[in-house]
Amino acid sequence: MIEIYLYCSVSPIPFATMTNREWGQIGNNYLKALFALGFQGFLIMICVGIYAVLVGSMIVADGTYQQPHTGRGFTKDPGTTGGTGRYAASPGI
Repeated sequence: MIEIYLYCSVSPIPFATMTNREWGQIGNNYLKALFALGFQGFLIMICVGIYAVLVGSMIVADGTYQQPHTGRGFTKDPGTTGGTGRYAASPGI
């Protein structure tokens, strides 16, 4: 987000070079980079949306996180032997 703001804040300089025949490539390259940056942000929003849908479809009950259609859940190991609380696989339901 900060990078987009910085690109837009200096935009008058590259836009001024677009009309000049010798320096026109500076403005064209600036526009390409600006559109690439916008497209990158758009793809990140799509990925975050897909992730939210996938996480929202998980079934959470009694501390067991179960992925739908797999029948295999994961529960948090309390670490009774001094463990760090890693995730342990539980048998299918």
